[in-house]
Amino acid sequence: MKKIAVAVFVKTPGISPLKTRLAKDIGREKALEFYDLSWRSICAVIEDLKNKSKDEVLPYWSVADSGTREQWPQFEIIRQPQGSMGQRLHTIYHTLMQS
Repeated sequence: MKKIAVAVFVKTPGISPLKTRLAKDIGREKALEFYDLSWRSICAVIEDLKNKSKDEVLPYWSVADSGTREQWPQFEIIRQPQGSMGQRLHTIYHTLMQS
C-alpha cells in the first residue's frame, strides 16, 4: 500500500526570523502568536488525517534550522538544504520520493 508523505516547512521561533512582513503591520508579538497558532492548527489537522488514514500518511517537519528537535517533537524532521525556496522544495520532494 502506498504511503502519503506530507512535509510542512517551518522556521523555529527564536532562531529564525518569523513573519517579518506581517510584524511590520501588527507588531512582532502578534505575528509570533499568529505563527504559533498556524503551525499548531496544521499539526492538529495532519495528526487527525494520520489517525484516520491508519498511518498511511507520513508527516514531516521540514525544518530550516539545526539543533531544533525538541521544538518540533510531533513528526519526523527533514532538514531543509540551503538555496531558494524552489530548490528546497525540489530537494525535499526528491528526498520523500526516495524513502
